[in-house]
Amino acid sequence: SEGKSYKCNARQLVELSDDVTLSFEDVKLQPFQVKDGHFDPVEECAADKQTTPKPVHSTQPMTTVVTVPPPGPVRAPTQLNFTLRDDDDKICFMALMGLQIEVNYTTHDKKKATTRWNVPKNVNVTGECSNTTTTLTLSFDGELTVLTMTFKNQSGKGGAVNKFMVSHIDFRYTTDKSHFPDALPEELGHTILIKVDGVRTFKGELGSSYLCNKGENITLNKNVTLRATKAHVQPFGVKNGKFNEAEVCEADNDVTTLRPIIVGAVIGGIDVLMLVYYGIGRNTRRHKNTRDR
Repeated sequence: SEGKSYKCNARQLVELSDDVTLSFEDVKLQPFQVKDGHFDPVEECAADKQTTPKPVHSTQPMTTVVTVPPPGPVRAPTQLNFTLRDDDDKICFMALMGLQIEVNYTTHDKKKATTRWNVPKNVNVTGECSNTTTTLTLSFDGELTVLTMTFKNQSGKGGAVNKFMVSHIDFRYTTDKSHFPDALPEELGHTILIKVDGVRTFKGELGSSYLCNKGENITLNKNVTLRATKAHVQPFGVKNGKFNEAEVCEADNDVTTLRPIIVGAVIGGIDVLMLVYYGIGRNTRRHKNTRDR
């Protein structure tokens, strides 16, 4: 308002794009009519007014707690393009997928909560390829979040097993205010490292790619889940920078298998209705002929 300054202690989020959000808190400003370098009377934001405690008639000292609103809903992750190149500058790894991290935690008022955030478009992609192992490392959030997936070539002697899969995942994140705004104060600022062996996901035949539009939910521990959506991956045998023929995941195959069953059920239902209608028509004509006689 004119002749006033503005103050807002509560956290406010301004979404600039799908992957960039600007966060403000503990703000006090006056853009116009500043006199003698002093703030005019303060007008508080609505969020601060909502958290102002009511007067308490007590001999005990009153403590003011300013609650931070939880972050808004997170959009579905954007499908991103990840590639790695070998020493000859040829593409040796290809992946298209959207990735989302989901973490369960405890808020400052002892409630269970879940935070989610997506791997952004400006992620830093590194890694290396070999005939037996390919590693993909994604770093984002100013290096506070790092995800490494290790793909293993499972081919045995004599070609008995010709599979590839993610066999190991390393995940590191930091409990910062941007992702955990209402966490317990003592829980903030910690770096959590998770190592998972024997993952066995993104599994496909060597010489092919892996395709799963429905996605994969990969449980890293009881509190952390990695969600991959619209995934198309080829960690070995990439030729000319193109995916080989895809091996479709079971989740997508279930949908493909159900489709003809559903269509058949609908057609069968129509046939039953036609028979019922035909039977009713014949009975009606028979009763009419009897009355005419």
